[in-house]
Amino acid sequence: MKELFTVAVTGPLAGHVERFCAALVGVGYTPGTARAHGYVLVHLSRWLLAERLEPAELTPAVVGRFVCASAAPYRGDRDAASRGVVVRGRRGAPAPKRVHDSDLRQGRPGLSRPARTSVAGDPAMNALARSVQDYLAMRRSVGYALRQEGRMLADFVDYLEHRGTTQITIEAAVAWATTPAQANLTWWAKRLAVVRGFAAHLKTLEEDTEVPPKGLLPNRAGRTTPYLFSPEQIIALMAAASRLACPLRAATFEALIGLMALTGLRTGEAIALNRADVDLAEGVLTIWHSKLGKSRQIPLHDTTTTALGTHAQRRDELWPHAATSSFFLSGGGTRLNHTNTSTTFAGLLTDAGIAAPPGRRRPRLYDLRHSFAVATLIARHADGAEVQSRLPVLSTWMGHIKPATTYWYLQAAPELLTVTALRLERHLGEQP
Repeated sequence: MKELFTVAVTGPLAGHVERFCAALVGVGYTPGTARAHGYVLVHLSRWLLAERLEPAELTPAVVGRFVCASAAPYRGDRDAASRGVVVRGRRGAPAPKRVHDSDLRQGRPGLSRPARTSVAGDPAMNALARSVQDYLAMRRSVGYALRQEGRMLADFVDYLEHRGTTQITIEAAVAWATTPAQANLTWWAKRLAVVRGFAAHLKTLEEDTEVPPKGLLPNRAGRTTPYLFSPEQIIALMAAASRLACPLRAATFEALIGLMALTGLRTGEAIALNRADVDLAEGVLTIWHSKLGKSRQIPLHDTTTTALGTHAQRRDELWPHAATSSFFLSGGGTRLNHTNTSTTFAGLLTDAGIAAPPGRRRPRLYDLRHSFAVATLIARHADGAEVQSRLPVLSTWMGHIKPATTYWYLQAAPELLTVTALRLERHLGEQP
């Protein structure tokens, strides 16, 4: 199991890490995933050593302290960024530097790291590339896809190799991030943010790693203000969809728009639905492995279930022998894709007479999700319900991991502000 780690395993858990990883591999985990889980134990073991704690002292409170200390570099904590994690007013000991795989044996101290060179096949460069893979595997194991980030970090490692170095410095990170000279500031900032996340991780293993501070490259782009469709506009969009020349496309987009408006599904969740995921007998949708790998079930109103049943019958009449299990079919009998779906929706906007507000981008199919969230809040206010206590329910329904994420969807829409103001006025009028 020596090839699992590129770092020295020290601390009171050193004798358990490799056995833990071997056990994971033994029950079917890939070596990469096992290594990602093992690194958590490596960090915990080092932290226990720095805190002079034994495994027997691992209580929930102690684990909480460890989690907070480990998360500090990702939050830009100044002390942690210089690799001195603050716990109860003390600075933790610096993390030991990474050593080569051949130097790792339990019960044997790591050897000092040789000077790095920049030749092809250099062990130090290979170790950096492997650290990238470890970092990606660790984050992917908790649900992040990181497809674009993975390509970016591989390119960054190649860039460092061409520069003849394997050490991450702020200067090198900025130089790489701004390499596409024709790109805008937003893209540069995104590239630098990817390196920042990896550098913060690597700094816990190599103290000479420099972490680019936030705000080094200005990012002028904020989150796009959502477009909120009115009920009348949603009806107009569904009517426009029903007029599409291809009968199957017409049926698909009319049902797709209606379902997204009534449930707040993400576009990807809707087009990924399989027939087995739509339980018409129970009136329940099952969303599998959505954002961050989360799955959930969504109960449907009786009218929505009836509409989906009608669509399924019409779909099977038009394309009785589909080669895909997809619930929604394209005009060619295949699963919908994002590109074609977005293009078709853009045409439906024009047909329905819905234009972008002045100075704003064109509405998207995804904005039906925002519209659902705000409409739900408006209905709760209109009913006089306690809105704050219902936010966790809405958050779960929409597939968010915490209510804080849902707050952003609830942008200050004029309709929502009007309902809130009227409710406040009634409340103040009842005061003595």
